Amino acid sequence: MRSVYGRYISIELTTTEENTDLVELIHKQIGINRNYDIFKMGIRVNKDCNCVINGKDNVKITAKYGFSKELEDPIIKSFVIKETGISIYAIIGY
Repeated sequence: MRSVYGRYISIELTTTEENTDLVELIHKQIGINRNYDIFKMGIRVNKDCNCVINGKDNVKITAKYGFSKELEDPIIKSFVIKETGISIYAIIGY
């Protein structure tokens, strides 16, 4: 069952290593022991980058369009940015 707490956080960072998982960073910021799902997410990047969602879906995120996840979209358990030097700003609803 999906748990929606109705809380929001923001993350602003620049990737310093390949394969940075945004979901892991979110876990650290809100507390890894909480049972939650990400129900909304909006991401902006400074330049085009490649991501792997849930370990299987390769997606290109462009600086022009970014990425948006809505409540109706599949649950995201991992969101890996493949490149270094990508500046990211994200707002996450959980």
